[in-house]
Amino acid sequence: MAADASQQPATLYLELLVNGVRSHSAVPVRQMGDDLQIRLGDLLAAGVRRDAIECRSLGDWLALAQCPQVSRSYDTNALLLTLSVPVAWLTPQHLSAGPGNNIEPASGGFGALLSYDAYASRASGRYDMASLWSEQRVFTGYGVLANTGVQRWVSSSDPSLGPLLNQNGYVRYDTRWTHSDETRLLTWTVGDFITGSQGWGTSIRLGGIKLARDFRLRPDLITYPLPQFAGQAAIPTTVDLFVNGYRAVSEQVQPGPFTISNIPVITGAGEATIVTTDALGRQIATTLPFYMSSDLLQKGLTDYSVSAGALRRGYGQQSFAYGRPAASAAARYGWQDYLTFEGQLDLAETGSAGTFILSGAGAVFKAGMAGVFNASLSRSDYGNVQGWQHTFGYRYTHRAFNFGYQTTRSTDDFHSLNSFDPLHAVQPTRRSDVVTASWSSGTLGTLGAGYFSLQAADGTRLKLLNLSYTRQLYQGVSVYISANRDLDRHENSALLQVVASFGNSGTLTLGGEPGGGSSQYVNYSRNMPSQGGLGWNLGYQRQDGASQQNASLAWSNRYNRAEAGVYGLPGQHTQWGSVRGSVALMEGQLFATRQISDAFVVVSTDGVADVPVRYENQLIGVTDSRGYLLVPWVTSHYDAKYEIDPLELPPELQAAETERHFAVRRNSGAVLHFPVRPVVAATITLLDSTGNTIPVGSSAVETLTDQWAAVGYDGLVYFENLREHGELAVTLAGGGICHARFQLPGNSPQMSHVGPVTCQ
Repeated sequence: MAADASQQPATLYLELLVNGVRSHSAVPVRQMGDDLQIRLGDLLAAGVRRDAIECRSLGDWLALAQCPQVSRSYDTNALLLTLSVPVAWLTPQHLSAGPGNNIEPASGGFGALLSYDAYASRASGRYDMASLWSEQRVFTGYGVLANTGVQRWVSSSDPSLGPLLNQNGYVRYDTRWTHSDETRLLTWTVGDFITGSQGWGTSIRLGGIKLARDFRLRPDLITYPLPQFAGQAAIPTTVDLFVNGYRAVSEQVQPGPFTISNIPVITGAGEATIVTTDALGRQIATTLPFYMSSDLLQKGLTDYSVSAGALRRGYGQQSFAYGRPAASAAARYGWQDYLTFEGQLDLAETGSAGTFILSGAGAVFKAGMAGVFNASLSRSDYGNVQGWQHTFGYRYTHRAFNFGYQTTRSTDDFHSLNSFDPLHAVQPTRRSDVVTASWSSGTLGTLGAGYFSLQAADGTRLKLLNLSYTRQLYQGVSVYISANRDLDRHENSALLQVVASFGNSGTLTLGGEPGGGSSQYVNYSRNMPSQGGLGWNLGYQRQDGASQQNASLAWSNRYNRAEAGVYGLPGQHTQWGSVRGSVALMEGQLFATRQISDAFVVVSTDGVADVPVRYENQLIGVTDSRGYLLVPWVTSHYDAKYEIDPLELPPELQAAETERHFAVRRNSGAVLHFPVRPVVAATITLLDSTGNTIPVGSSAVETLTDQWAAVGYDGLVYFENLREHGELAVTLAGGGICHARFQLPGNSPQMSHVGPVTCQ
């Protein structure tokens, strides 16, 4: 018996509209009576998750009649199948306002840098002093070799200044080689360095080798946990995220669940508001509280430092004084976004007392919206004697209120590696309590309070209570009041200061300290413009009947910074002056500039002078007569934007590239080339085989450079970037093709005329 025709499937080709999103293509749909069946693959392509579909499928097909969760509408005229599926079935979307992972590696060339800071002073004939601090760097693709030190000259006829006279000569500070691995975020250091440590531990100076995690190699990387906000959209929707009232994200999302992550926010407590706006303008706002702390590490993130070498002794006074072997290791691990573990281990050989060992462990814990706690426990073993130290702290940060408490306790037998420097021995604090709090209001100002209790290893104690208040009275004028109470000595002190800013004209500061040692002072200063220029400072202070004046001038240009001044009591003045700057060597060229603290970039325009250069959209200067401009204040490993202005190029020159993003390695330099080349252009007169000009509107192609141009009146055609020899293929306006060969005149200018040339 023949089957009922109504049960035979018919295949339709319809456009899908799933939760308001059109597919813009026809897909096969089976129709069996009132039932419609659609391929699972087409649903997946429309953003539906296969594992979320709760209906039984017929192989590769889904029968919509057996899927009550899906509503459908079939428009026979528009050939459109409209489906509405549960939002939970749709593929989650991840929105991020942070940078992507496609970070270009930093560049670094071969070069050298010399930085200097020369200072000289004369103290009313008592002594003359001069010093020259310098840093020498040599950098290659394999790392940076750097050395710092100071040369001092002191002369005086006053025998009481004997210790000062002993400072004559050169003292080396640090010599090190460093190499960084951007892929693994590691930095190797060989030479002099400071060991890594935890907040409850201590750092020391060693001469040796160090391996450390270096998050500075990725300035875009946020290491502390960031909040994640989730929502869902039934139809195409605009999502706006406001953090503490400021819009951080605005994105268009497709139907389905979505999460917003990697949003850099201020630390502490705050509120995030998610506003969704659909196509009809309907809005839904959801407010979520959050608490973030930079003291934590993201889950799974590790930070560590491992060092080994010899203890540095007499730093700043002796150039090559090293002690016994020592090693140090410190690590932090983000176990959860709310819990970070910390650890530190220090070892040192002390001679007859054996090996010194310090071990400690700690943790940082975020208690939801209640704030952040920290605690640690350390033990030192030295000469068969054990000492202990424990710390505990709590901090809560809010836009309007902050509170913090930190305490440290250590036994008399507790030591650190800093205890073994005979010139600069530092014993751990035996007891400390620090309590701070502040309250801020935009109109009433900021009120702060602090309690500080310290007990040093030698028994010295300090208990201090502080209250402070700051308020902006009106535009450019603010007042600062501070009061202190020494609870052990029962002494009081206070400070009142008023600061008035006049923009580029300068800043006036008035202040006074009442009490037994009362003093009053006035100071007027003008900061030096960042692009160079003149700055000054004038000050007067009177204390206990004695007056002291100071005055100084500062001048900065693109090559260096110079300062000079005088200060002191009447008849006992000290005159001083200083000059500081840097000299860089790149591509065999010397560049004098203001002092370079980190990295620098030399912009090259291939010998073209007076080309404006912008760094991060700010004009920083023009290229010199050699076609170079040095940018001295570059942040290393930051992918910054550099631009040149092609409108300032001569008409016969053109730049193939006018904008680039470029990063340079730490403490290194690199050359950024913007190729500039002459524009070799020519007008060519074309004739046909009969000697008549090629008709207007004919099409000409220069075959070597693949350029196209239209033939104008008198058979003229114009091309740029030509070579000495060329060939044209001309499609005639009336039909047909002819070919012509041409040769530019020898030593031709950037613009020349060729022809007439016969096209055959």
